[in-house]
Amino acid sequence: MIRALWFVAKLAVLVAIVVWFAEHPGQITVDWLGWHVETSFGIALLLVLLAVGALGLLYRLWLGLLRLPRRWRRRQEKRRQRGGLEALNRGLAALVSGDGVRARSYADKAATLLGEQPVALLSAQAAQMAGDQKAAKAAYARLADQRDTQAVGLQGLIQAALAEGDEAEAQRLAEKAQGLRPRPAWLWRVLFDLAARRRDWHAAETALAAAVKAGSVDAADGARRRAQLLLAQSRAAEQAGDLTAAAAFAKRASRADPDFAPALATHTRLLGRRGYGWWARRRIEAAWTRAPHPDLAASYLGLWPEIAPLDRMRRAEALAAKAPDRWDSHMLIAEAAMQAQLWGTARNHLNQALRLNATARALRLMGDLERAEHGNLDAARDWWERAAGAAEAGWRCRDCGAVHAAWEPECSQCGGIATMAWTLPPAPALPEPAAQGAPALPAPATAAPLR
Repeated sequence: MIRALWFVAKLAVLVAIVVWFAEHPGQITVDWLGWHVETSFGIALLLVLLAVGALGLLYRLWLGLLRLPRRWRRRQEKRRQRGGLEALNRGLAALVSGDGVRARSYADKAATLLGEQPVALLSAQAAQMAGDQKAAKAAYARLADQRDTQAVGLQGLIQAALAEGDEAEAQRLAEKAQGLRPRPAWLWRVLFDLAARRRDWHAAETALAAAVKAGSVDAADGARRRAQLLLAQSRAAEQAGDLTAAAAFAKRASRADPDFAPALATHTRLLGRRGYGWWARRRIEAAWTRAPHPDLAASYLGLWPEIAPLDRMRRAEALAAKAPDRWDSHMLIAEAAMQAQLWGTARNHLNQALRLNATARALRLMGDLERAEHGNLDAARDWWERAAGAAEAGWRCRDCGAVHAAWEPECSQCGGIATMAWTLPPAPALPEPAAQGAPALPAPATAAPLR
């Protein structure tokens, strides 16, 4: 309604102007270069308006002609962008599918259409997949020179340096990456691995602490790994003859992860060597109540290295009494009884241990008992054969699954650092022994979950 009223108002104003000019036509005379023109003011005004309109139309046409090359270039640029993005998408698809040759071909096409910078990462990855390390390093170097892609470029250059075995260059690049803000999440792993390769356990611990602080590593997992790195430092200090530092590192390791038995075993052994056997004994007894472990048993009995077998047996019984129904307690008494030649006690606790968990260690010890007590080599051989097919308790690498008899800071199979976890096999049911005391062989057991 308002728009209609506004239109009527404008029309009325226009009609009023026309009527006014009609009532007051006026007269305009022009004498110019022999031309004599006489007309009314309204006609003259109309001619002027038409001339101005014609000039404006010609001006717009002239501007359109001037802008035509620029519009053509923009259209060509859009076509190149569409073609470049299509090549980029196809290159990424080829990269994901593992076709390095096609990925590199599409990367070259995309670089031609879009320029090097937008497709530098695709070019680097495609060249790396195709085996052209020189081209990959050049592409990563271009990325590292740009502020927005510096982290990606440095990561690629570090990986290339590690692949070539140039740890010094990888370390230099990693130190450069430490200056980035924010720090990339992958940097702690690089620093950790480089320190581990040098056996610089302190530097590895520092990198791990930074990762935990940044939230890149779970706090519980970080504590377990830190305990193992601290124990590695304790071993290094002990080998260097610095028992005080070795004990301090072992103590810190046992506090970082109270369930990490090798740390407490090392600390208590060093306490015993320094004359604090009473304190070492109390710590092991408290830990045995919570989580028995063979390393703790060895450290506990090692506090009395010169005692007679019967006294050793009594010490073993005192420790086992802290957790009398546990498999480790029965094995501790059985082994001490074997050394004291208390065959009945050894057999009783071995039978109870086998009912809880028929591990290879318990089966081998039962074979040793058959040979030592009765001289029954046939029965002993049957137990030993059964032990050969049974699972064993040990330290399992979380990365590759390899089992080690003793804890080490590095996995001998995959080189993983601080990846060991104590593993007990499942507890298979122990069938009744066959005739002549020989056991029936069970099906091989699979490994239990890590704990």
